[in-house]
Amino acid sequence: MECETVNEFASSILEHVSGVMGHSDKEIYCAAAINSQADNATDFKLLACSGADKNSKNVPNEVGNLFEQAHNTKSSFKNQKEYVGYFPTKGGLETMLYVSKSSDLNASDHQLLEFFANNIALAYDNLSLRELIRESQKELSYILGEAVEKRSKETGSHVKRVAHYSHLLAIKYGLTPYQAEIIKLASPLHDIGKISIPDHILNKPGKHDAEEWEIMKSHAEIGYDILKNSTNEILKQGATIAYEHHERWDGNGYPQKLSGENIDISGRITALADVFDALGSERCYKPAWPLEKIIDLLKEEKGKQFDPKLIEIFLDNLDDFLAIRDQFPD
Repeated sequence: MECETVNEFASSILEHVSGVMGHSDKEIYCAAAINSQADNATDFKLLACSGADKNSKNVPNEVGNLFEQAHNTKSSFKNQKEYVGYFPTKGGLETMLYVSKSSDLNASDHQLLEFFANNIALAYDNLSLRELIRESQKELSYILGEAVEKRSKETGSHVKRVAHYSHLLAIKYGLTPYQAEIIKLASPLHDIGKISIPDHILNKPGKHDAEEWEIMKSHAEIGYDILKNSTNEILKQGATIAYEHHERWDGNGYPQKLSGENIDISGRITALADVFDALGSERCYKPAWPLEKIIDLLKEEKGKQFDPKLIEIFLDNLDDFLAIRDQFPD
């Protein structure tokens, strides 16, 4: 139940089945699969397997035939050396588990497998719902971010690139996959405060005067105010990013003049991702910079505007960041 994805859950099921039955992967082969159709289709998607075919992505033909039998009869069945568990979910999907042993399956083996079979469906439905909610949150985050970018006459690809840059930086920095995913989903909200900036300032082609610049800078605090009261983890992270992505490592940023590690890591990451992408993109007030000029600036701002460790990570993995840029063109 602690797994974050259906595939993680399936792999965990196989590990536990092997463990409770007291057999190694060499002695037991398990596969968890789902029939993605609610009708009589028999196209089974392999979620996980162990044993000799651990890295396989396809259901073996002989196992697929057994799954088809379980699908048609809507029931589990077993013999001396094989067990096929059939357990439909409340969502109308069918999940199946296949176990075989070189030695005979005994009565206690069957009881343990039935125990797993009776509980997998509930867990699967919960995980599917969590994945659906996570995908919905991701889509909403992109939609909100893109809405702001369109107001400033920029493309939605900007927020997608920033999100993927931020995720890669977070992983390379040493954050957990879960932390990196939250930053990825929250980073498109970094400029949400610009929704309150008047068009004549937001889209001004020339340099802002002092008064206009103060109004422009207010988007960081406005974005924070929009998101700060949410209890949603992604929006809470988005509030921090909106507030801190214009802070500088040397303390000369805004709006709080934070410095160094007093700036949340999500703010430091998004700051670098946002600037890299903004410099390489054409804006109403400037043409796109060539890559060489961007790299020179990042090196110059190491330890000034940006976290020096993040700059090192970025430069050491430049090809990966350029691949993301090419994946989401304007």
